[in-house]
Amino acid sequence: MKFVCGGTLFDSQHIVSAAHCFARYKSHARFGVVIGSQYRWDKRPTLPEKLLPVKQLFVHEGFTMECYCNDVAILRLEQPLSSFVPACIPHYDPAGVGENATVLGWGDTSFHSEKRKFGVGTETLQRVDDLTIYPEEQCRNIMSRIARRNLPENFGDYYICAGVPDGTKDACIGDSGGPLLHEDYDGVWSIIGVVSFGYKCAEPGVPGTYSRISYYLPWINKILETP
Repeated sequence: MKFVCGGTLFDSQHIVSAAHCFARYKSHARFGVVIGSQYRWDKRPTLPEKLLPVKQLFVHEGFTMECYCNDVAILRLEQPLSSFVPACIPHYDPAGVGENATVLGWGDTSFHSEKRKFGVGTETLQRVDDLTIYPEEQCRNIMSRIARRNLPENFGDYYICAGVPDGTKDACIGDSGGPLLHEDYDGVWSIIGVVSFGYKCAEPGVPGTYSRISYYLPWINKILETP
């Protein structure tokens, strides 16, 4: 079994992930989903590990590899689950500028990791806390500089930038599709973003870039209504 990307269960039958993970594949039959495991390869995880078949794969129709625009996808499981608690998808952005967020994934712990050469990443699920949400204009300006072109004025509508100024924390290669999470004052965790792209990993002054879940709520709801 080959690991492809992370994702987040948000109801009993649907997982949200990144479009760039699946855009080059033509059939959902190539994929299975493991729910509840902290491990990528360990045969004795703390929770039951079972490969679940995927019934349908929905890649956002506006996604392009050139700009990673609309980098969101949904996987529909063959059968609904009953024994796992899904993440919340809020109807608004619960995390404001300057607030903290958390990213989860099995990606590399640094851009220069030796394992990166082989696409191995980490064997156990990593959690990176205290990432700061960047202002939209600052996010766009940083990414425009890296891309060496002016990004659209509405870049911040569909992307969230999160990181730390000194570059000590970040998502990295292998974390794609995983969740950017925010905990509210009542202790409720919501998924606010999906790991999309970045420049290297944990570079000073360069945040990671996440597809903004709230922007894609109309698309997500349309998929949920699709038989």
